[in-house]
Amino acid sequence: MKKAFFKIIVIGTLYLCSCNNLYIKNSRMELNIKGKVKEITTNYYRAILKKSCRDNIRPLELKLANSEVLDSKNYMALLKAIKNISKSDIEKDTLVGKEVSKFDPNGNRTEKKEYNSHGKVQSIFEYTYNDAKQIIEVKANKKDGSMYVKYEYTYTSNEQVQDSYSPEREFELKTISKFDPNGNKIEEKICKNLKDLPLSTNTLIYDNLGNLIERISHNTGGIVTGNVFIKYDEKGDLLKSCTSKEDLDNDGKEWLDWNPSMGSPKPPKPLRLYTEPAYTYLNFDSQDNWLKSIYFENFDDYAPTYIFEREIKYY
Repeated sequence: MKKAFFKIIVIGTLYLCSCNNLYIKNSRMELNIKGKVKEITTNYYRAILKKSCRDNIRPLELKLANSEVLDSKNYMALLKAIKNISKSDIEKDTLVGKEVSKFDPNGNRTEKKEYNSHGKVQSIFEYTYNDAKQIIEVKANKKDGSMYVKYEYTYTSNEQVQDSYSPEREFELKTISKFDPNGNKIEEKICKNLKDLPLSTNTLIYDNLGNLIERISHNTGGIVTGNVFIKYDEKGDLLKSCTSKEDLDNDGKEWLDWNPSMGSPKPPKPLRLYTEPAYTYLNFDSQDNWLKSIYFENFDDYAPTYIFEREIKYY
């Protein structure tokens, strides 16, 4: 069963600047682009299962949901239908939005515009870099051109300080990030100013390939407030992300193996198998940059959420 991938905010003003988003090092959804890219246009479509596939699965789901006593024959038929879903059963539906990013000859993104489904600009991001190709400023502007939030960056040998300011929301925050010798971000502290206790702290843990595998969040008192665990396949592609170590180790196979003879009164909820990478890319250009991909918003769901299509222009 071919499934898909990665939670992304289609129109989100703070998305690319927020310290709370996971950075998946080997993800093609990050700006790991190849070649001298000048511009990338990404269209976001809602994805649906083809009618023939929906017509096959939906009656089985309804029958199972409305039955007080488990119909094992119906359940096994549903499992078989879900197992047989393939990429060819997924098609794009309505347009959700569009994103256009521009790059300089050094590969730095200089501008990003986000559009709604009607083609109207919703937000504009402007990026500035220093001579070392480090980002030093990001301005997020609303559609009328007024600034919504601004980020300024300064650097030391192993730290990055991000100053966030929003005239509209009247807040100002600092995010201090520490990096290991391999360039992996290992700690983030968010505070009002450098002398204050942090409002929150994130500790980031990596595997020996440099992939982020766990993020631990702490409050001002140092108490753990949450965890995110991440799992990859042997190629380094994302399989799943969750808040429970137990859920991380569950590959979803148990619902396929269930049968009435096992004695369980009710089978587990049908889940997506975690044996396929969470990122599904369908087409690539001559530079090996992806042009089409499928996204499942819920890691546990077998129904698709979005299809992304990209047009890439090069220098």
